[in-house]
Amino acid sequence: MKFKLFILLILFLLIISNRFVQAYECVQGEVLVKMASTILVREGSEWLNVQRELGVTSWKLIYPVSKSLRTQAAGGTWFKMSFSSSYYSPEEAVNLISGLPGVLIAQPNYIYHTLEAVTPNDFQPQQITAGLRKIQIEEAWGVTEGSPDIVIAIIDTGVDWNHPDLIENMWTNPADPWDDPRDPNSGDGEDNDENGFVDDYRGWDFVTAHSVPSGEDGYPPDNNPDDYFGHGTFCSSIASAVTDNAQYVAGAGWRCKIMPVRAGYYDGRWGSFDSSDVAAAIQYAADNGADIINMSFGGGSSDQNIADAVDYAYDKGVILVAAAGNDSTTAPSFPASLPEVISVGASKANDKRASYSNYGTYVDLFAPGGDSGCQMYGFYPDGAHSQTGATPLRHDIGYGSGTSFSSPLVAGCVGLLLTLYPELTPRQVLEHLKGTADVIPVLNPIYRLNAYRLLTEPVGGPYQEETTITIYLKRGWNLISFPLQEVSSFSPSPSDLEVYYYSEEGFQKLTSPIQILPGVAMWANLTGQDSGSLVAKGKLVTSADFTVTLTPGWNAIANPFYSDIFWGGSGDSYVLFNNSPLTSNPNVISTTIYGFNTDTESFSPYAYNNATLSSTRAYLIFSKEGGELKYHQKVK
Repeated sequence: MKFKLFILLILFLLIISNRFVQAYECVQGEVLVKMASTILVREGSEWLNVQRELGVTSWKLIYPVSKSLRTQAAGGTWFKMSFSSSYYSPEEAVNLISGLPGVLIAQPNYIYHTLEAVTPNDFQPQQITAGLRKIQIEEAWGVTEGSPDIVIAIIDTGVDWNHPDLIENMWTNPADPWDDPRDPNSGDGEDNDENGFVDDYRGWDFVTAHSVPSGEDGYPPDNNPDDYFGHGTFCSSIASAVTDNAQYVAGAGWRCKIMPVRAGYYDGRWGSFDSSDVAAAIQYAADNGADIINMSFGGGSSDQNIADAVDYAYDKGVILVAAAGNDSTTAPSFPASLPEVISVGASKANDKRASYSNYGTYVDLFAPGGDSGCQMYGFYPDGAHSQTGATPLRHDIGYGSGTSFSSPLVAGCVGLLLTLYPELTPRQVLEHLKGTADVIPVLNPIYRLNAYRLLTEPVGGPYQEETTITIYLKRGWNLISFPLQEVSSFSPSPSDLEVYYYSEEGFQKLTSPIQILPGVAMWANLTGQDSGSLVAKGKLVTSADFTVTLTPGWNAIANPFYSDIFWGGSGDSYVLFNNSPLTSNPNVISTTIYGFNTDTESFSPYAYNNATLSSTRAYLIFSKEGGELKYHQKVK
């Protein structure tokens, strides 16, 4: 039987291009202005006229500690300007202010949102969740259980710092104690450590929103970062709930401390974050001993105010982790897309990218995000809100899905890593996270967090050196694959050579080296000459096992390893389908696979008994019901 290539090529015509446009929200009547001086100077008729035109009502420092402001890496000082004129939008106000004397940058006060899709429910207490097991967390805890010396700041909608499964792991500021550690009003009313915040024993609430739903805590900022919405508490429980105490859930960081820094609030629909409050929260965490900052929120706008705060924290050695976003797009989400931030996408139980998760070049790592079969259990606030007295919007135990919950899982594991190696720089942490991640080859291949490898493999490498592989082509269509991961360069010859690969969205044209992944078949169309080549540089797959998911029907498959693999179910290298040899598996055509003949541009039966699956080539295989194809190679 032969399958003519033109039948498959019809699928190329079905490619659909999706464009994502992310609008942004901003606070009305407010503009953020970065001034050249730490002292607000607004002299001259230009300033006077603009302020009168806008009806400016106040200027406030976003972050009140002048010592920190003077040392910001980007220089200058950020202020929040409020104005009363309804005639001008924030964008129009920015246009009026930009270019005035002393103004470095002016921008709207952007609003960000939590990145979750939560389904509350009642469960029996769960100590270890499927999501944690997926990353080998139990084996990692056998190496270290974390340390109370490592502090994870949760910048979110607040944290129920009095929760019975968090209270022992809550960070406190001993320089500004409360007489009653459960009463925010029992401090002495003094800023004893002169950090700019009075009685900040349990962190700080930076929220400045004036209009919030009943039960929520809005303006003014204060020393009580409690949580009404529940998102921040849930993230905290994933990052470092008290563990091995036979209640609620197990947190990845086990003994690491949680610093609650509130910058978000319930707006009647979801958690919202004003840019000015986020920037202040980042600087507070960096100034008050946070080793790690988790940010499970995001949006589509570029924000220099937050970027400056991130630079400030990064320069102080803080590890910044953020949710990549839930829009199923490659369009960058902010602040995760900043180069100083570790951007975390969500993976599913079968290690495919979660359907909602953002992906692309700015996403550094994936981690379980709470889909069915890989639930991320956590908990919401317990008891009444300590400031408003209201019953929190969500309470008790539950499970959630979203990159919001993948991010604190990574943050908690980074806490374990810093327990062993507290002197690591942010750059070293990122490199080690990526260098020890599991490579998951599916329709959307990803690199998924492995906590055990993170703690047991040598920090700083040597990570595998790059290898250059050349594939030689004949005129016409060639079905090929590269047994490489983390491909850094790709050179076709001739330069206009067209290469395609298959993804969940259908056939896609290869445009970037990052699209080249192990175990993925590619079509190269050589026209106008008899021979050509493809050269790629990347890292070989060194793991013993490599698994792909087959869908019902025809699947293009490829050997992910650099060496050939024998068909069958034993020996040093082999392939299994649903854990049994292909030759005896009733779910697969049992005697042949189909190899592509470049000369005739057709598929022909390929006997695999006592034969090999060649490296750099790809094949077709028919599966009746779908399942798991497992490649195995001998590892030294």
